[in-house]
Amino acid sequence: MIRSNLELQLQAARLALLRGEQEVFEQSLDDAGAWLNHYFDTSQESVASAQQTLADIRAAYQRAAPPDISASLRLLRQYRELMDER
Repeated sequence: MIRSNLELQLQAARLALLRGEQEVFEQSLDDAGAWLNHYFDTSQESVASAQQTLADIRAAYQRAAPPDISASLRLLRQYRELMDER
């Protein structure tokens, strides 16, 4: 049951990432980390590796910023308007 709950926390983080919900993403990662710390032997290499992976994922997400496509979108809309006028 503990592993299933941990898996659900990771799936919730994944879903939040796909939806762009940063707060839910971070909370789910925090919850998964808390479950690792509380219910697993943190001296084991596999648990330490999982904790590091969670930290790496969180850090990578904070650094990533979506690209600004507003200028290209505006140009595309202008082009479509010009084509519709012809």
